[in-house]
Amino acid sequence: MYEQLIQKIKELKPDKTQLRLLKIEACKALNLKQMPTDSQLILNATKEDFEVLKKILLAKPTRTISGVAPIAIFCKPHHCPHGKCVFCVGGIGSPFGDVPQAYTGEGSAAKRAIRNHYNPYLQVFNRLEHYFVNGHSAEKVEIIVMGGSFPALDKNYQTEFITFTFKAMNDFSDLFFKNDFDLLKFKEFFELPVDNLSKERTERIHKKLLELKGTSNLETEKKRNETSKIKCIGLTIETKPDWAKLAHGNSKRFRFQNKCSSDAWYAGR
Repeated sequence: MYEQLIQKIKELKPDKTQLRLLKIEACKALNLKQMPTDSQLILNATKEDFEVLKKILLAKPTRTISGVAPIAIFCKPHHCPHGKCVFCVGGIGSPFGDVPQAYTGEGSAAKRAIRNHYNPYLQVFNRLEHYFVNGHSAEKVEIIVMGGSFPALDKNYQTEFITFTFKAMNDFSDLFFKNDFDLLKFKEFFELPVDNLSKERTERIHKKLLELKGTSNLETEKKRNETSKIKCIGLTIETKPDWAKLAHGNSKRFRFQNKCSSDAWYAGR
């Protein structure tokens, strides 16, 4: 079925409506109860077909329409030093459990953070996996650190968090890019395609990634990122206005060039 559909798509280069009709015809002809998704077609394509198909099958194109792929990651749940604001529904010991201060834990990014134990390295790898599965190019990334007043956390935690955020982008690049994206290696590493996302598969992938994670420091990873295929072109850090101070904006640990706003600490390159 996949071979037939992929061949038809290459010949006809259909729009989304025509693609749906092609899928319906294939399901009827083969007596299938479930229509294949666009990501399933991408994952069952050959390396040669991948570059053609991803332009046609791209899921949610507005996500990267600007040329930049946003990646939202969460720091660990913590108590903000200023206390709990009325608009913060979550936090440690909230009705939703121990979740980030301003969140219920039900959003897609928050669920991804929980699934990855709030580990920045695992979160970034997981989000990059999603982008490439859905045919997006994520070679320019904006990192958005969420989950409360990040500058109020322990400085060592902040540095380690950002270090392994960068290391994840660099290691993903080293793993799956030589000159072009290595689809076969990507599928093998993430055990794709898969019909059911099991807990056992997640644990196996976590184990592989944590072995790869190793140790590093921020200066090393920032330098590596200058030549990485996956580049961080923006770093936005969530905080309250009273924890977006000049000292945070001028921090040499994270910044390339800095702009400080009333509601976010931004370091962009």
